[in-house]
Amino acid sequence: MATISENAYRMIRSHAIDPMEAEQFYQQGLAYFGSDALFAQWLTNANAYTMGQAPINALSAENGIAYLTSLMDRMQDDY
Repeated sequence: MATISENAYRMIRSHAIDPMEAEQFYQQGLAYFGSDALFAQWLTNANAYTMGQAPINALSAENGIAYLTSLMDRMQDDY
């Protein structure tokens, strides 16, 4: 499992299927969370938005990046 000491981009690239989607997702996460460290923290910690799972676990699914992108959009709307 990834740790916060790894940067978010490396975590995303190591779990994502599509490198282009991974880059776009990383850029969206940076814009939303404001820093790589905060984004990495969100990726590695279970939360209510991901039904108690760490978001990083969804990245290796076929639609994982699309799911997490949609989730960040909803989080932003809720904020």
